[in-house]
Amino acid sequence: MKIRVALLSAALIAAMAVLASAAKAPSKGSYGGVSASGADIGFHTDTATNQIDGFTISGKAHIESVDKATQTTFSADASKITFRFSTGKSKAQTTGMSLVKSGEFAGPVKMVYTVRTNGVVTKTVATADSGNYSGKDQMATLTGNVKITSEDPTKFELPAVLTGDKATINLSPVLGPDDFRFRVESSPGVSTVTITPKAKENQ
Repeated sequence: MKIRVALLSAALIAAMAVLASAAKAPSKGSYGGVSASGADIGFHTDTATNQIDGFTISGKAHIESVDKATQTTFSADASKITFRFSTGKSKAQTTGMSLVKSGEFAGPVKMVYTVRTNGVVTKTVATADSGNYSGKDQMATLTGNVKITSEDPTKFELPAVLTGDKATINLSPVLGPDDFRFRVESSPGVSTVTITPKAKENQ
């Protein structure tokens, strides 16, 4: 009887180990060029069209977007991410972050954005306690213990580093003369900026 109990216990432990291993496997999904992974993914459905219009990722949430048309990439990691997609837009005509209407990031959050312009790649890495994204403005807002590192070989000799309480990042692939890529502010704290401008080439 003792041997049976021992064998049964061993079989039960083995089964529990298999179930635990399966539970740890991340869930994955994608929509319109935006891929997602995490411990759990729930899709939202538009009741009017009965089509998927967003998702919520929980547990080591990760999203990634690659837009070949604009030559941009965007990725984010957080404990929880909720995305809503713009309705009425065709996935065949619009892909990547241009499909996203809004996003919420429960931190800690890390965002990485790259854009290629005339063969030059600029990269922005930002971390914070939480964040959100507005597709209408193509702006990401980060709050709490914000740190931004920007690599732009056309402007900086070394990566620029900015810290503050709040930051706004412009995710538009093309910036106008009066547009900013990122902005940091603090209240009542102090924001810091460390920049090494690119040296002018000898004529």
